[in-house]
Amino acid sequence: MEYPLTPFHRQIDDGHGAMVDAFKEAADRLKKIRQEGGKTLNDHIPINFLLRQAIELHLKSVIIILHRRLRIPYGNRSPDSEPMVQDKGRWVPMRKVHSVALLFSDLKSLLQQKNSFLRDHTRTDWTLPSNVDSWIATIEQYDPSSTFLRYPMTQDKKRDQEKSSFKEVSAAGTGFDSLLMFSLDDSPAKPLGDALSSLADLLEGLHFGLRVEICDGA
Repeated sequence: MEYPLTPFHRQIDDGHGAMVDAFKEAADRLKKIRQEGGKTLNDHIPINFLLRQAIELHLKSVIIILHRRLRIPYGNRSPDSEPMVQDKGRWVPMRKVHSVALLFSDLKSLLQQKNSFLRDHTRTDWTLPSNVDSWIATIEQYDPSSTFLRYPMTQDKKRDQEKSSFKEVSAAGTGFDSLLMFSLDDSPAKPLGDALSSLADLLEGLHFGLRVEICDGA
């Protein structure tokens, strides 16, 4: 692969792919430390944050690559102009979009639009697994604007309660009904973590395939 050795501004996707490689590798290293017994309190938050950022950047990278390499315009704008994303038929600057669901919808549309070309000119099967939609839905429910893992409290107070490793538990029946009690949750927001991990791995493969097949490693 040539692109990691090139300055961001010289890369076909403006450096999104190279930056995402750094986020994904950092997440994988932290996960390995955790699996090997180096778990620390609330370490799921930085791991999942890195994966969430990697997913967003992966989606943006492959969308830009498809537009520029296959010469797909952004509406009436050149494929080489500022990257855009369609939102309900309206083109918006990609830099303003953080919704994984919106970015993924745009990617699926591009893959369908160029399905025949990709089938005839590449060796990769670009079919997405059936459960990918459920991963997207889970991520969107928890973190539609990329703030859930960025701050301790957001606008969604109910979801925020799932974030911490410590949870409030009822003291009823203990004889200390007025006492506030807590318990340690070993896997906070587990559905989100599982979805992020699965989707990040899938997009890593998709991104690599596009780099090899239509970018010749660039």
